[in-house]
Amino acid sequence: MIYIQQVALINHQQPEDVDVKAICKKVAPKFVRRTDRFIQLGILGVAQIQDKQAISENTALYLTSGQGNISVFKRLCDYRFIEKSPPKPVDFINSLSNTAGFYIAQFLGLNSKNNNLYNHGFVVEMALTLASSDLKLKKEQQILLGGVDQLFEPAEIAKQYLGLKPDVELGEGSNWMLLNREKENALASLEIITQSMNLQQVKAFMRSVEGDYQVAFALRCSELDINELMAKAEQTRFTYEQRVGFYETVALYALNNFIQTEKGLLLFIDYFEGQFRLIKLNVF
Repeated sequence: MIYIQQVALINHQQPEDVDVKAICKKVAPKFVRRTDRFIQLGILGVAQIQDKQAISENTALYLTSGQGNISVFKRLCDYRFIEKSPPKPVDFINSLSNTAGFYIAQFLGLNSKNNNLYNHGFVVEMALTLASSDLKLKKEQQILLGGVDQLFEPAEIAKQYLGLKPDVELGEGSNWMLLNREKENALASLEIITQSMNLQQVKAFMRSVEGDYQVAFALRCSELDINELMAKAEQTRFTYEQRVGFYETVALYALNNFIQTEKGLLLFIDYFEGQFRLIKLNVF
């Protein structure tokens, strides 16, 4: 079992209307000039944690993302194939996998591991699984884990790439958890169910959970599957979907939103390419 000490939520339903750079300039003025929107989102997220609790310098940083810094990748492609010129040095540096983590660590004064994690599907679950394993094996004392995804444009290409329906709205977010193995003063406990399941196995698992709990579904879950899972269930559904657009790490927003607004047990059900993964969250 791992415990959540603090959370941070940044969620933009209409990202094009949000001046992230201007907001970041107020929070971290020294880190704006050489950074871009992706890195600035990350800094704004961890700043919320820092405002609530001091973060020790030996805290490990685990940053996960669905697409990574997609905007800097697009600029590099424009330089190479349209302008026929080499990239700007800052863009080239910011395209490296752990650059965002470097700036975040610099902002927080961290002096420990800097992991940047990407996975094809179940992005949040895989990052949490690694963090949970490292904490249980005592490889790390404390982990600051976050998911950052910026608005993926143009929307038509983004939806095709992400396998979304044309009517799905896109968003962006920077959502973070401060994790360790200490129950004292924790907000919640978290358990990752490592087994991938089909629909029938999810039904059986839901029946096996004792006591009252709420259920939340990832944005990729179809209404058909949701209706089947909830048809004979006594549990209530925790809805967060109206407050978000789609981004790959939105599961962290759903979990953190539950922590801030509810008590008790939540079963979060995620879906990707025919398989389900589950997270159990217990808010004290």
